[in-house]
Amino acid sequence: MADNYPEPPRTDWGGLALLSDAADPYDYEDIHGDVIDEENWKALQRKILEEGTYADRPDTAPFDGAKYHATDINVVFTWNDSAGEWEPLNTGTSDNPVPGTSHYEAINTDELYTGSVEMFVSPDGSDSNDGVSENDPKQTIQAAIDDAPIQANRLTINVADGTYTSAASSILDVSDSLVDKIEIVGGTDTNGDPTVTLDGENDTYVVNVSGNVEVDLIDLELLASDQPLNATNNAVVRCENCRLNGSADTLRAFYIQMGATFNLDESSVVDVAAATDLNWAGAVTAASAHIGGTIVGGPLYVKENAWAFIQDTADLDAGGDVDCVRIWMWSHCKVGSATFRNAERAIRYRNVGGLSLAGSPTFDNIDTAYSGTRTSFFDDRDGDKHIGFPGNNDTPDISDQSSQSGIAHYNATKGRLEYYSEGHNSWMDVGREKLKSGETIVPGEGSASTAEIATNGNKGSLDWDISSTTGNDVSLSISHDVNSSGNREIVFSNSGADDATVVWTYWESEL
Repeated sequence: MADNYPEPPRTDWGGLALLSDAADPYDYEDIHGDVIDEENWKALQRKILEEGTYADRPDTAPFDGAKYHATDINVVFTWNDSAGEWEPLNTGTSDNPVPGTSHYEAINTDELYTGSVEMFVSPDGSDSNDGVSENDPKQTIQAAIDDAPIQANRLTINVADGTYTSAASSILDVSDSLVDKIEIVGGTDTNGDPTVTLDGENDTYVVNVSGNVEVDLIDLELLASDQPLNATNNAVVRCENCRLNGSADTLRAFYIQMGATFNLDESSVVDVAAATDLNWAGAVTAASAHIGGTIVGGPLYVKENAWAFIQDTADLDAGGDVDCVRIWMWSHCKVGSATFRNAERAIRYRNVGGLSLAGSPTFDNIDTAYSGTRTSFFDDRDGDKHIGFPGNNDTPDISDQSSQSGIAHYNATKGRLEYYSEGHNSWMDVGREKLKSGETIVPGEGSASTAEIATNGNKGSLDWDISSTTGNDVSLSISHDVNSSGNREIVFSNSGADDATVVWTYWESEL
């Protein structure tokens, strides 16, 4: 125990700190982590082996599923509360748990907390079965996880074809599992589509994952409910060949938040086109995601300090929504050669949202490919990619850009990339080369020209910046012309009464 931390109250079984019984539970938060209630520690204890000799095994256990490891005979027992007795997890009976030496050979105590364990689930199974073989499966995935016989680094749940529902708020709820990784594995038909359906019906979630655990969902359909998938508090969720399908009541297909990580592989599909009151197809909030699959029927949100990589294989069909992707509030999205369809804007980044390209996206039925507003940023982070903006943008209204400098867009009419300059109150060409700078005195009610800019008048387009002017009664108008020598110069006209001193810089712009 660390200094300044009193010994917390503990459970009799497993010796867990029961912080909810402490006078001030939050006194222990830094050393024991989250404050846990009685139900949570019971769930944890089901994974913990109370150890001792066979003779010292207690007569009863405090709850169903508690486990006892008789170390002298190397037998693990589980408590069957309904039968009121201990049952060995492998061979024999409670009174005769070791029928010969084969039992010793079957159990290796060095593997109690390492390696991999398999469990089996079937619609025709029973949660009273041990679930350790295909012939004796559990009926629910939740029971297979909760009752896994040996704590391991990896737990694989093999789910037989069929449809699974639950009366609880979710079909699968994994919170702070002692298993590092859980794989939920279904099956596929001849077309490669999942043959296992987790039907949320009226549940809040189909799958809810929280805490330091990785859950891999493989060949599964997550159907309906308010939200098929929820991941939070540092959880990692990977979808491999999954279908996240919404109904009319679906609010969103997935919500990844609070440090969680999400991976949607190239064979997976999110489809919320049936939803009638959709918030978004999916959201990544203060979390991270790799999107390689297909999203249909609504936008992807990347928000509030989130990060997402939309990979080359991704296909985002907004189904007529305003945006395919929205990036905002200190979040960043990296986009490869993905496909964006059926929206007013493919990618909208705003409120200190950032966008970088790692490929050349494709746009289908998109009015505006990229829309940056309210102090957002564009960044080719690799530094070796050609930024090829599509030619389907009209010149954006300056008001849409919230009068923020540094916002870029592609001008289809010019065939050039432009940025918005607050100083000019207009769009300026990107890719400028500084040609010359100087100072010119413009007389009151007169005009003056800059020194000649030594460049061919037909090359590129020209911009200028004015860093300062002097004079009280000054009213300047500016033009730039090709002079008699075929080169460029700026002409300042002053309709005011006072002389004006103008400090200027002249640029030639090229893509």
